[in-house]
Amino acid sequence: MTQKERNEYENKLRTIVKEKLLLHNKEFAVLDKESDSVNLHRLFFAYYNEVPNTKYIAGLNTDRAFKIFATENKEQILKTHYSEYYNVKQKKMCYVQIIFFLQNGIAVHIDAEMLKVAFTKENEAIAQGWIDWAKKFRKKVKRLTNEICLVTTSTFSGLDTTAIKIKKPKLNLTQNYNDDIVETHKSMVKKIREKDASGLFLFHGLPGTGKSTYIKFLIHHLNKKVIFMSPKLAGNLDAPELMNFLIANSNAVIVIEDAEELITAREGSRNSSISTLLNLTDGLLGECLNIQVIATFNTKIANIDKALLRKGRLQTLYEFKELSVEKANDLLQQIGVKNYFSSRDMTLAEIYNTKENEYQFKNERTAIGFIQNVKVG
Repeated sequence: MTQKERNEYENKLRTIVKEKLLLHNKEFAVLDKESDSVNLHRLFFAYYNEVPNTKYIAGLNTDRAFKIFATENKEQILKTHYSEYYNVKQKKMCYVQIIFFLQNGIAVHIDAEMLKVAFTKENEAIAQGWIDWAKKFRKKVKRLTNEICLVTTSTFSGLDTTAIKIKKPKLNLTQNYNDDIVETHKSMVKKIREKDASGLFLFHGLPGTGKSTYIKFLIHHLNKKVIFMSPKLAGNLDAPELMNFLIANSNAVIVIEDAEELITAREGSRNSSISTLLNLTDGLLGECLNIQVIATFNTKIANIDKALLRKGRLQTLYEFKELSVEKANDLLQQIGVKNYFSSRDMTLAEIYNTKENEYQFKNERTAIGFIQNVKVG
């Protein structure tokens, strides 16, 4: 825009202000066809005789925005058009929408959860300023995960993900696990929810101690994309052909079950696939992509590559143990296995998959316990 054109445009605005923003196109319909709400684009055209451009931002707490905008910009507002309704619960009139026409040829429209700005090309920078102003009214929405994503192939992009909803286990942590899991769970949820965070979370324990069930429970307390991945694929994620997949899924949580092959040192030397995991959780890839990894294994801690256990990289190391005799018997009673008593520690799989006819009693002088084999999941 030349200086001459700028002067002409400013003179036009001054004329409009001087005339108190009079309608220049009185024949143009300024109302929506099917309602009595004022239409931002039509009204802008009616006042300025120009078709506007628009910018908008959604997801706002507009109850605050209504009041603050009118107060902070009182001197700039030339005209206001609005719709109100009586809120029975609050016992007062509330805005449905409101349009502010400002001195600089800008119209700001605020409705239920959105702020729109109508403007001509000359005022795009000013319009963007109002969008930036509105960002402070964004609602903080906590979206919890209720699905896990499986890695699939795509004709166009190589690897992709397909989301599958998972049912949240009806799980009481204190009943189904040992007492130390409560604080561990709180700490993990806090760490995993952190934005732009990477790190490794290791779960280990005997088969049937509830590692997988806990992960399903944990997923429903997170607010990030969760991807289930095989150890074989996870060991090759630093391959160049898979970079696009990682970039597309930055800030995600990767779950790898039965990860012994991936994380175990081999004959005193480092497993080559461990380098990938190190990179994902604490190396350059981790810093750039902010990926967190939850891995489960059944082997002994002594067999795990020591580099994975380094402080800073390893966020959580938790062992899922059998329930103590007392807790096992309490849980048996809770799930309806009556008149039976265990004399030893038990896994969750043993507790939930044992039928009453798999128990027998010995006489009172003999320790009461399991005589027949129980089903272990």
